[in-house]
Amino acid sequence: MRRSLIYTFPLLVLTNFGAQASPADSALLIAKPESTQTMSFSGKFSYQKTFRITFSNVGKSPVDLGKTCLILTGEDGRHYGVDTIEDTISKGIVEPGKSANGFAVFQSRDDDIFKQNKVSITDACK
Repeated sequence: MRRSLIYTFPLLVLTNFGAQASPADSALLIAKPESTQTMSFSGKFSYQKTFRITFSNVGKSPVDLGKTCLILTGEDGRHYGVDTIEDTISKGIVEPGKSANGFAVFQSRDDDIFKQNKVSITDACK
């Protein structure tokens, strides 16, 4: 009897508390470059690139966009931060089979941001 409990308990834990998929695993993310912008103040420059974002939940569980972040990654692995993001893609729950649309603006002090196009979603936000 004791031996069967030892084998049964882990099975119960795994079936009742199974591994949750990352929200990024449920996402189909389409990022279309929309515009670029340069700002100058006191001789310092800032560069921005705007993307039109479509997030589709192709998973089986709802995704809380408030627990996710968008990242623009360069060819060298460098990450660019979001400067501005539309509420429609940064808040709320996206049910399975549903989508959310909006824009995200990434900013850098380096004009190399204009060459970057790899936008991804993660739940490992900093």
